[in-house]
Amino acid sequence: MSDELEPKEADRIRRRDRDADAEQRALRRPSMGKVFKQILDRQAKAAKEELASKRRGTSPVDADQPIRRISATMGS
Repeated sequence: MSDELEPKEADRIRRRDRDADAEQRALRRPSMGKVFKQILDRQAKAAKEELASKRRGTSPVDADQPIRRISATMGS
């Protein structure tokens, strides 16, 4: 049995490997550093808010969700 691959199979493997590496190459682009920092900053802020709310004994409020207010005249 030969260790050589058929040309079609070798091409398929090269395409698969190139596609798998494309995501990693995209992350190394200069503009992605800013995006990565924004993600890290957002995660750090969320962790800090969660820690602060645990210390206060309250549950964290999701900043993206509006606060629902119950009207004083329910049912009227």
